[in-house]
Amino acid sequence: MIVHQNENLPFPVLTNSTYELSAKIASGMVNDKKVALPADNSLQRFVKACKMLNKLQVENIKVPLTDYAFTILDNVSQGNFTKWSIVYDINNKEIFFKTAANRNIRKLRFAGFDFNCSTAYKMYDMEQDGAGEITGQFIKADKNIQRRSLEKAIKESADYVKIGEASKERMLTYEDAVKCK
Repeated sequence: MIVHQNENLPFPVLTNSTYELSAKIASGMVNDKKVALPADNSLQRFVKACKMLNKLQVENIKVPLTDYAFTILDNVSQGNFTKWSIVYDINNKEIFFKTAANRNIRKLRFAGFDFNCSTAYKMYDMEQDGAGEITGQFIKADKNIQRRSLEKAIKESADYVKIGEASKERMLTYEDAVKCK
């Protein structure tokens, strides 16, 4: 794994292409509005996101950063292929997200969770109704709900990826193998 940081991270953006290639393409395009975007969709999204970040810095846009982050994600979304968008506020230890089925932005706070090893793990259905603070809406994990959710995901993506019964069962039991230390 290669970690990019400080001067090795000229663009704090990530898409499906390698960072090296994406940064190389973007470096010549961010400030030049006359250059055509590359044909590769991943590189196009990388460049668009970089341009929007540059605009934020140059024009001193006065909107909350999480709102602007969602604006960027909306601009680089892939239509029906984008199932959710997530923004991490690392300083405040909060996660914001919205889904294709529920466009309301929801927020969870790390401070609202007990990370003690003896605490049962919890879950949240990202597709359910709701908006705003949802930390208190997590429920104790339920294998039946997990199975229904996984089966729905497998069915929806069957045209793009094949997941067999054995793989499905491994996915459903994975968390049982994870040990807290």
